Amino acid sequence: MNPLKNKTGFTLFEVIVAVTILGIIMISFQQVLGQSLSTHKDTQEKLEQISHARFAMDRIAFLIKQTGYIEIPVQGGGPIETLIIEERSMDAYNNGTQAFVPDGV
Repeated sequence: MNPLKNKTGFTLFEVIVAVTILGIIMISFQQVLGQSLSTHKDTQEKLEQISHARFAMDRIAFLIKQTGYIEIPVQGGGPIETLIIEERSMDAYNNGTQAFVPDGV
């Protein structure tokens, strides 16, 4: 019996091929995972911006519903520059006169 024929295991070439294939698969997964994390971060930032915008719109709607009067000054028939709302509610917020000025956005 030849002692070399009874040995079992992988050759060096088989191990190198397996490691190469595994490396290619891992690089692909890394790229997909990186793209997924980037997309998740962008989505979270957009959701936060939407939340802030919704809060601002809700606050303006609340102010308008609770106001005593709304003054819309018009200068020479031109565009409205300032919307002034006088609050009459007590909601532990900065009660008083609120002025909203367009910022050109």
